[in-house]
Amino acid sequence: NAIGLRVENYNDPNNIIIPKGFNNGFNTFGYSLNYDQSILPNLLWRIEARYLYNSDNYFTNNNMPVNNNVSICTALQMSF
Repeated sequence: NAIGLRVENYNDPNNIIIPKGFNNGFNTFGYSLNYDQSILPNLLWRIEARYLYNSDNYFTNNNMPVNNNVSICTALQMSF
């Protein structure tokens, strides 16, 4: 079992990768917290909560533009 914390920053000042055309380019900061549970020797389950922030209203919530996003996801990983 493991717990992880990640901090990330993505900066695309010239809108090369994210072609949205924001005046200041695309710059997003975020962090996430995850928990990994080993179910079997070759099967891992992960749950992760993630928060992202952008100075522009890049994200949407109820079809309205907002500057932040929260998500919770889960995954199963199997190794052979």
